[in-house]
Amino acid sequence: MPFHSEGLGILEFMRTTIHTKPYFLAALIAAGIGVAILVLITTQSNGPAAPGSGLAPATDLRDPREIRGATWRWDSTRTGETATIIPDRPEAFTLTFGADGRVIGRTDCNGFSGTYTVAGDQLTFGPFAMTKMYCEGSQETDFVTALEGTSNILLQSGADGNQTLVLTNAAGVTRLVQQQFPTRTSRN
Repeated sequence: MPFHSEGLGILEFMRTTIHTKPYFLAALIAAGIGVAILVLITTQSNGPAAPGSGLAPATDLRDPREIRGATWRWDSTRTGETATIIPDRPEAFTLTFGADGRVIGRTDCNGFSGTYTVAGDQLTFGPFAMTKMYCEGSQETDFVTALEGTSNILLQSGADGNQTLVLTNAAGVTRLVQQQFPTRTSRN
């Protein structure tokens, strides 16, 4: 019989039911464990790549030369458990790491440059010098905020050979995909 028809409060109903029906307590414990496992699974930020995702398991980036010379395109930034920023024009947001510790980037509005250092699995950007044009609807602030300061970094390789650079910091988890440029074919 439901607890409200007997005039019992929810706590009194649970206490009475747990003492008289032990299977009810077991069901509550199982439900709690199930919820805890679900929360752990859905909040993993950078665990191993899912089967069929086309990504190899994440590897620690130990050699800064692995990101040098390549141009990386912004793919997304997850800013919370459910909020994800996806750029409207991903090709407009890029970073290129130089061998000299300088980084050059562009957004959907401005260009910027600065310095970077890699120590172990930590990437730190120095201050950026940026042009200051105003562009209505720009996602520039989201992109630059995701890069600021120090990030933990992972480099993932896709089955197609493409690389994904994953930056995790206070702003969230940002994914940058190595930009592939079409190869030119020579005319004979």
